[in-house]
Amino acid sequence: NIADPMRLRLVFRYPQGCFDTEAVIRRHTPLLEEIHSKNCVLFLGAGFCAPAGALTWGTLLMKVAQKGADEEALRVGAINASLTRSVDSWEASSPQRRRSRDNRQTTYDLSDVAEDVKDLVKTGDHSKFELAAQLLEDALGKVQKGLLQEYIHEALAEVPRGYQIVQKRNSLCEGPSQTMALLDDETTRAIVMASRLDYVRCTGFNAILTTNYTLELCTCEDGASCGLCRSMCPLSERELPPYVDIIRGCTGGGDGGPSDKQPKAGKLRSDPPIIQIHGSIRHPETIVLSREGYRNLLHDAPNYQSFLKSIMLSRTILYVGFSFTDDYLNEIRSDVMSMRKCGKNQKTKVLGYAMINDKSDSHCAYFREHEGVEFLTWKSEQDGLGTLNRYLESLLCMTQLAVALSGAKVILFTPPADDTAKPTAPSDNNSRLYSKLKQESDSPVYKLLPQDYITPFKLTQANVLGEVERSLMQEDFQQSWVVIFAERTWKTIPSLHRELLHFLWHPHANLFTKFYPPIVLVWGWDEHTKEGPEGSPPPLKKQYEAYLHVHFCVNREEVLQRFRRVF
Repeated sequence: NIADPMRLRLVFRYPQGCFDTEAVIRRHTPLLEEIHSKNCVLFLGAGFCAPAGALTWGTLLMKVAQKGADEEALRVGAINASLTRSVDSWEASSPQRRRSRDNRQTTYDLSDVAEDVKDLVKTGDHSKFELAAQLLEDALGKVQKGLLQEYIHEALAEVPRGYQIVQKRNSLCEGPSQTMALLDDETTRAIVMASRLDYVRCTGFNAILTTNYTLELCTCEDGASCGLCRSMCPLSERELPPYVDIIRGCTGGGDGGPSDKQPKAGKLRSDPPIIQIHGSIRHPETIVLSREGYRNLLHDAPNYQSFLKSIMLSRTILYVGFSFTDDYLNEIRSDVMSMRKCGKNQKTKVLGYAMINDKSDSHCAYFREHEGVEFLTWKSEQDGLGTLNRYLESLLCMTQLAVALSGAKVILFTPPADDTAKPTAPSDNNSRLYSKLKQESDSPVYKLLPQDYITPFKLTQANVLGEVERSLMQEDFQQSWVVIFAERTWKTIPSLHRELLHFLWHPHANLFTKFYPPIVLVWGWDEHTKEGPEGSPPPLKKQYEAYLHVHFCVNREEVLQRFRRVF
């Protein structure tokens, strides 16, 4: 009913932006430093493997209880039928015996236990879960020793191995492209889980501990070469975990020990050892679920408790998918906290970090002050559960240079002197950075991660401005970095640098800036950060950053941190 629709003012409503995981991680730079220096141990709980179909503790208990009740019903039914046939003639001869059979009641203990387990699980109290598991173990143990572990194995047998999950994702990527809306729920979960496995494998943790019994973390093709395949568990009689190697940081090979052998296809040169601390379905006798089982694990497993305390003291722990409801793990962490107490005016030392959703500020403050754990949290209702994947992806990009530079072009520019256009030989800093980047360009992560996610970066050297301009006009990159190497003798910004920056940022430069504009870094010297005599120009670092808004670095590590966007 508007006479002139063109007079209507258009209003665009944009959805709320994605949760900025990188900004949160930048507030915890010690975590990045620990991961980058191979001093971080990843601790995975059931929540990490949820997309693969892993069962929660309560669901597993109820499923095992129902399985036990059903098996008991079949067993008792068969026995009763057999007894009925064998004594029919004997009972028929005497009315008193017939009445005795009618009054006889079959004992059905497991049905009562199953009901008790359901009632205990419904409370949501994890201490009651241990009680429920103990009731099940006692009841099933009267039927057959180790029957609880066998039922757990059967309940979790359908959970796929990590290699199968990754292959399913890869086959989907190789086929015709589809939107996520057209994929079934199982395929979508496989894609999410495969991404988590990629991030964990490539981030570079010192070791991985998990409370899961299943094999989602097993990504080896032959199913026999990783720690999960060999059941490296505390209660294993075949192979004990490499406790000493993990504590001392000697986990150089896929088997948990130092190795100089070339990695197999699909493996990193230094795959971290993976320990299933509560047992593995590959060998059900190692599974721990009940109170008695946890007690035996703590006090009977050789050196297990000492290993956990040493890890918490000497390494930074990153908890993912972990609920902090395991009483014995909380008790061990409390013992470690008592050894790392600080003075009254000092902050509590951080023992670890945790990626966990829906935690309030007060909850985060409690764990920070009293448990030594920093929470990286988010609101799942607002930001979605996929935020965990973005956290892991951000950690990967901010710790692994090859991933951070994916699809980028890096130009190392050693400029000529101001008064001449003659090329200058690459400086020592240029050669050092080129050597490091060349090494990263052959990183095995390019073979592990999907090609549609990561592509090798391009590395070039230039010593005249024209080479930089021509390189940036080529459409063969998504992000460009230009690193300029300053001479020790420089006191002010050379005019050639001003000319270069004006060219890079000019709107009509015809550069290939499909995604991001060029980023310029200057690598100088410590002398360029110091104030000179009164009346002299400001330090060169201040000139670049204040006048040209260019990041100024004084060592190679600072340049690499800029590449990884640590700050």
